[in-house]
Amino acid sequence: MMVVLDGERPSPSTSIESILAFDAADYFTDDSSDEEKFDIEEGQDDKDFVPILASNQTSRQCSLCYRIKKFITRMKDNARVLQSSARIFCGVILAFLSGCIFAGNSSIIQYFKLDYTDAMLVRSLTQMIFFGLMCVYKGLSIWPSIGERPKMVRAMIVLQGLMSGFMLIAAFYSIIYMPLGDAMALHFTSPLFTMTMAAIFLGHRLRLYKSFCGTLLLIGAALVIQPPFIFNAMPEPDMMQEAIVNSTSLMDFQALFTFNTFDLKAFNNHSTMYYIGAIVALVAALTDGIINVSISWCAEVKSFVLLWWGGLGGLLAVLISFTTDENTMLLSSKIVEIPVSHWLAFGFISIGGIVGFFCMTKSLQLIDPTLVAFLRALEIILGYAVQIVIMGQVPSVISMSGAFVVLFSVIAMALYAKVRNKIPESIRFLF
Repeated sequence: MMVVLDGERPSPSTSIESILAFDAADYFTDDSSDEEKFDIEEGQDDKDFVPILASNQTSRQCSLCYRIKKFITRMKDNARVLQSSARIFCGVILAFLSGCIFAGNSSIIQYFKLDYTDAMLVRSLTQMIFFGLMCVYKGLSIWPSIGERPKMVRAMIVLQGLMSGFMLIAAFYSIIYMPLGDAMALHFTSPLFTMTMAAIFLGHRLRLYKSFCGTLLLIGAALVIQPPFIFNAMPEPDMMQEAIVNSTSLMDFQALFTFNTFDLKAFNNHSTMYYIGAIVALVAALTDGIINVSISWCAEVKSFVLLWWGGLGGLLAVLISFTTDENTMLLSSKIVEIPVSHWLAFGFISIGGIVGFFCMTKSLQLIDPTLVAFLRALEIILGYAVQIVIMGQVPSVISMSGAFVVLFSVIAMALYAKVRNKIPESIRFLF
């Protein structure tokens, strides 16, 4: 007996080849009678077909198994790709959402003209209560003994808590006396102070790359602040400001969000109060740098513990600020005069701060921290958008240029590790 498949073809020698040659099995199940697939010698009995049919059945089963396995493998690969894409998408959304929340908190304080002491008091108490309960729930000690130098770790825990409180109150204070976009751009100069103190106290080296980024941060801050001893006064709006102020489409956009009660005006008035706000914003960036350096000693301390101490530091900063703040209402008999809108704003700031922290933390777990830093830096753009659309304050070209220089520098520092790996090893030590 001879079996011929489209002419003579050697039979598969291995089981793998039998599976890969599953197309040949289709010839055994073809019902067409036009062309015979088999030449059968005369006089053979039907029993002689039993081995052939058994082999054919096995081949078809192997073919079916192979197809099922291939389909399952493909589905698993697709599921992995979808899962990875979903993680990236969720991480990007959470990082961007955290930036929107933090920018929204600042804009609420400026829009409602809230007292910084009152806003900080509500936020600090909420932060202490919430994260205190989380520490109790997770069985965490707020006075941990960790590492080879537990006393130093505890000192750094207290220091970062105190600095967190003063950083927030300085940030709140600055946006009262200067436009939101300028204040946020100055807040993001904190990497300059971080790498400077890391070089002093932690022995980190300032090579060309970081020095270049730090120089850009200084240039950007100078362009935003426009010190009078460097820049001349600008009594008249520039061409870009005039175009934005006269833009009817922007007025329609404001009306859409019911902000048409604000008149667009060019903001060039760098008065004494503006410079006070700028100094306070830089102090906030400085304290943020101290926080970053002190947290490097607290790598093994849970974030809930650090945030509880941050709330306590904010409460202490509020008590100090209360002695000099004449407009506070929460710690006086004027508390009954606080309007409902202000109470709602206090609640949103407090809850928003906690939600923003969780969004940022979760995004760091889902995607590359470099991407998170980039998305967080977009807060500067959001700040200027709020400043123009809601507050009606159109910044000058010089201020916006400085903000974009700061934005570029922050992104460049976030990309430091990736850029350094691309530099040839022979000159990498310089960067």
